[in-house]
Amino acid sequence: MLLKGTEWWSGSILRLIGYGLLILLVFDLVTLFAPSHFEDVTWSLQTVGALVEKAGVPLLALALIFYGETTAQERKLLKPIAWLTMVAGVLYLTLIPWGLTAAGRINVLNNYSISNEANQRIAQIQQRRDQYAKISPDDMDRIFINMKQKKQLQGLKNTQELRIRLFSDIAKVESGVRKNALERQHNIRLELVKNATKWSLGALVSGIFFLMVGWVMIRRFKLQAVPEEDFAEN
Repeated sequence: MLLKGTEWWSGSILRLIGYGLLILLVFDLVTLFAPSHFEDVTWSLQTVGALVEKAGVPLLALALIFYGETTAQERKLLKPIAWLTMVAGVLYLTLIPWGLTAAGRINVLNNYSISNEANQRIAQIQQRRDQYAKISPDDMDRIFINMKQKKQLQGLKNTQELRIRLFSDIAKVESGVRKNALERQHNIRLELVKNATKWSLGALVSGIFFLMVGWVMIRRFKLQAVPEEDFAEN
């Protein structure tokens, strides 16, 4: 008798902790979705990640809530929770297309932004190249003499070599801008793929676990209800 009482108190305490975790989770969800910015793809992807990262908390809470034997009155409260667990599983599965779509749109927007920024810098470089092309021989001589006085020729022997150096430097700058843009696009794409893959797999696993927990508990409540009905008939 004492052992049963101890088990009942242990189960009650664990369920109480589980309810507490669920209440704290509700606070987190309110903070996460208030305010909501569903039109913002960055917010959408970050929200998917946050929900997946927090999936362990409700699963632990449900394990504590459903722990041990329950009375008929407790099952009246736990049955809706079991069905909500099934709903949570479905919702977690819907996070997969939501997150992948958001990641794809972010990649497109980032590519456009980086390309636009690079094109603006390249246009400025091309304007500088056009200015160099319009420099007259007399002006180039003056530039050469001025650089020679400041000891900035760096081995250049005549204006022809100076002109070649100017166009060579401008070409290197343009090439650097293009290379940097491609590297940034690649790095951002790689990070998006890593996060989208991790969170999609996390959403899949979490959704399956929610569905399994909900289904097991619903089946358990149905099996527990059968003896009670037989006892009532007798």
